[in-house]
Amino acid sequence: MSDLQTYAAWEAGLKAMGYTLSATSSQGSVLFSCESKPSYRLSRFEPNPSTAMWMKRNNVVDARCADSDDLDYYDRTSDLPEFGPTERQFRIVDVVQGSEAWDRLRARPTASNFGRIVSPAKGDYSDQATAYAAEIVAKRMGLYTSPPPSYWMVHGQESEPFARAAYEELNGVEVQQVGFIVPLFTDVYGGSPDGLIGNDGMIEIKCPKPESLIQYHSNGVCPDVYKPQIQGLLMISRLPWCDFFAWHPGLNPFQIRMYADDHYQTKIANAIYRLLEEVERIEASVKRNPDYVPPNDDEEEPEIIITGEIE
Repeated sequence: MSDLQTYAAWEAGLKAMGYTLSATSSQGSVLFSCESKPSYRLSRFEPNPSTAMWMKRNNVVDARCADSDDLDYYDRTSDLPEFGPTERQFRIVDVVQGSEAWDRLRARPTASNFGRIVSPAKGDYSDQATAYAAEIVAKRMGLYTSPPPSYWMVHGQESEPFARAAYEELNGVEVQQVGFIVPLFTDVYGGSPDGLIGNDGMIEIKCPKPESLIQYHSNGVCPDVYKPQIQGLLMISRLPWCDFFAWHPGLNPFQIRMYADDHYQTKIANAIYRLLEEVERIEASVKRNPDYVPPNDDEEEPEIIITGEIE
């Protein structure tokens, strides 16, 4: 890192241009701001994907510092406001999964659909992304109709409480149920975890066909098809792990811990940006007929404003 400027050099240069030290992060970075100019985030480390997305949306420049004794953040910034991650690095939106309010929140990229914007194994941008972008636009216009659920989808919804109870008993923990979560600095994407385990991790529950569960046991790994969803939820929450828990009443459950993969999450973050650009392009080209009233659409649905508190 010898080719990088020290914190002191960055500080002197930015102050000479009229910048002031405005905020600090407990994760080891500081924010310099100046009116009508981009802010600068100074850190030894690259931003995680969630922070990187927030920086891009808020015109914040990533300025890497050399590893030196000048990086005495805590002494310099003890009286400054906190920016960036706190105890929990996400916001919880208080809705019930499956409700109309929850369904309206899904008019944005959601973790359960990240497998439609990246390929499960490698995280490459998917050919299905444009169709998903069109679906998001239809939801925003109030014109999307969900297809009827399959037998195994209904089975999974009905079995999930029993699977959650089995996980709690097996692991000696209490699972906190939440409706929807969004990152700390943005609400343009989000997800619905099946449960949080304190401030340490989360759980993703699947209740598959018995032959599928038997195959999970045989392979001994989490199926690739769930990787975008799990890594997406870990990216949103910045939690370090997620327990994949597959359950059927007639078989022993399959459980495996999945850890955050920053490289894969960066691919998801880049794909979300590309998807949102596609959504904007589609929205610019189609208009809703103001005279059209969908069936059973008797009253206007209230707008949902995300104000979930950081817990």
